[in-house]
Amino acid sequence: MLDLSGLDFCDSSGLGVMVGLHKRLRGVDGGLVLAGVGEHLSRVLRVTGLTKVLATAADVDDACDLLKAP
Repeated sequence: MLDLSGLDFCDSSGLGVMVGLHKRLRGVDGGLVLAGVGEHLSRVLRVTGLTKVLATAADVDDACDLLKAP
């Protein structure tokens, strides 16, 4: 889980880090959920198609619930 609630800016480098982390975690049967995604990042994820790859949650509690789900 990556808590992004305090994130003000994210460019392509940041997106690349998130995708890379997602791939690494998937490689060891893990998962990544982005928590607290703001309106701007949410829009960027939609435009880039990354909503199909990266899971998001409203807050840390919801992200933890998603990670616990089978």
